[in-house]
Amino acid sequence: MTFSAMNKKMSERPHRKINTYVRREGRLTRGQREALEKLYPKHSLTLNDGGRLNLEDCFEGRGPVVIEVGFGSGEAIISNALNFPDHNFLGIEVFRSGVGQVLNQIEQAQLTNLKVLCHDALEVLESHIDAEAVDGIQVLFPDPWPKKRHHKRRMVTAKFLSLIAQKIKPGGYLFIATDEAGYTEHINEVLGSQSYFGTCPESEALDGPYFKRPSTRFERRGIRLGNAISEWRLQKI
Repeated sequence: MTFSAMNKKMSERPHRKINTYVRREGRLTRGQREALEKLYPKHSLTLNDGGRLNLEDCFEGRGPVVIEVGFGSGEAIISNALNFPDHNFLGIEVFRSGVGQVLNQIEQAQLTNLKVLCHDALEVLESHIDAEAVDGIQVLFPDPWPKKRHHKRRMVTAKFLSLIAQKIKPGGYLFIATDEAGYTEHINEVLGSQSYFGTCPESEALDGPYFKRPSTRFERRGIRLGNAISEWRLQKI
């Protein structure tokens, strides 16, 4: 399915009442638009209505699967795919500009261990990912929605943790990062009231990419604004 056809199909579906995002992207560059039309079918996965993705068959090589929810402009997921060729990565991002940018980098580096989806990550996780199919999930600098009236849009909630706990294998990993103080307090409250994940022991040596990331554009912006970076390295109990 071409990107245009998939986008039209998405627009015909009923919208979630409360989304964790609002489409506010600017105009696509020519390179991003061409990547979406020409490269998306090659480097994406096909979502059938109500169908589950067999992640073991989605990549050329077998290996642990890591999902990044909302990869933005793709610094972290591209870096991990390059540095950990024995792992497979699925990036889910709703903003087309970031998807187009990452598609061009996948093509340039000829990466076979990275696939992307331009879709609502919550819908993908709910409807298309099997239970205990994922080795790790990363949520790096999600939109903090700092205004109180927008808190209902935040990604990290008790319901979200319950959902991803179903998808991560026993002993698998969850990595969250934010630079917004209010969101840090919120995440600590949510984590304090759940029983799915515990703090990953500092002494545990992890050779995989689960808690590794380069400095991202959103992080650098937060640092310039004087924000403290908060990270949670968690393991499914």
